[in-house]
Amino acid sequence: MKFSSSILFAASFLGFLGTTIGHGVQIYTCISPAGDLRVLIEHWHQTTAPAVSPSHTIQVQKNNDPSVAIQYVGDNVNVDESALGYLCKDNTLPMHVVSCGSADQYNDWAWFDFPSPDCNAPSDAYTILQGNSVVFREQCSALYPQTFSISGVCAAAGIPTTGQIAGDPHIQTWDKKWYDFHGQCDLVFLENKDFNNGQGMDIHVRTTARYQYSYIEAAALRIGDDVLQVSSHGNTF
Repeated sequence: MKFSSSILFAASFLGFLGTTIGHGVQIYTCISPAGDLRVLIEHWHQTTAPAVSPSHTIQVQKNNDPSVAIQYVGDNVNVDESALGYLCKDNTLPMHVVSCGSADQYNDWAWFDFPSPDCNAPSDAYTILQGNSVVFREQCSALYPQTFSISGVCAAAGIPTTGQIAGDPHIQTWDKKWYDFHGQCDLVFLENKDFNNGQGMDIHVRTTARYQYSYIEAAALRIGDDVLQVSSHGNTF
């Protein structure tokens, strides 16, 4: 059987299209503001519409278990990668993972969040196997598979180690919230019964009213049976 050259050319062209139809071109990663693993994939639809569809997903394997294949739907943003920091914890720019040749041209991203494990639980590994539609299908063979790991963060690790009280007075709590208090009373600034193997530690602050405001007149620190008190008049006892 003989084929004309035009038919052969058409078949070759269709085959070429089949190998280059993938629109996924680049991957970045970071920790989301909520503490989860966030993976950002750039694609070249040049519109944010396609990625919000449930049919445009990525297939993910968890902890190398073939029986756990999850399909994730991403959210969208249309910005240059230099402006992606607001999607990451502490506005840190995401880390580059891999690119195809046409990356950095489209600035059309979708991000996918993978939950962090519980405190002190083993790390979880998520492997992106493939894009399930043309939107996230790889444009080059380097894009997938990609594996990312996320460790659990204990709540205590995220608690700030400093607080303060100053002025008339302004109070910053351990979770970095600010309060103003212009009354007169004794305030419990800190109470830690487990400090130093059960010795315990307390810090009390006394405010005194003056005119339209109040100020810190004295502070007392107790560790075990020892107490140190300091007053605003320079007395220590």
